[in-house]
Amino acid sequence: MQGGEGRLKKARARGLATSAAASSSVVAGAGGRTVTVTTVEGEVLTLSEFILRLDETSRRKLSDMNRKLWDLEMQMEALEAEMSRLHELEKWS
Repeated sequence: MQGGEGRLKKARARGLATSAAASSSVVAGAGGRTVTVTTVEGEVLTLSEFILRLDETSRRKLSDMNRKLWDLEMQMEALEAEMSRLHELEKWS
């Protein structure tokens, strides 16, 4: 097994490679070396493009999770207030 393939399998096992690299390669260009990444979908990206997309996706997912968590916190507060109100009513009944 190649070193890159082993690292990729470990990344997938950790859940880091949802749209991650299927492979990477170094291409010699006029300005030096360019690292490219091939996604699972077969799209070839430079390493910086890949990291940018990964960052954008991560930020979006974190934002979505934060919104869902906030919604759950608001629901919990409403339920706690209702339970407290019912408890007070039971005291006076």
